[in-house]
Amino acid sequence: MRSGSGLAAQQVARRTEVAVQDEWTRHLGRRGTERLHQLLTQLREITDPYR
Repeated sequence: MRSGSGLAAQQVARRTEVAVQDEWTRHLGRRGTERLHQLLTQLREITDPYR
């Protein structure tokens, strides 16, 4: 079960994530943003100690 404050924090975080992705897409274009996501995912796969 999520607490009210936990759910509110999750909603704020999601809105912020969408806003950042929208801004980056305006600068990089859709393809550039997709490529950035792919590269960051690859880096996470080799650097994330919790995976």
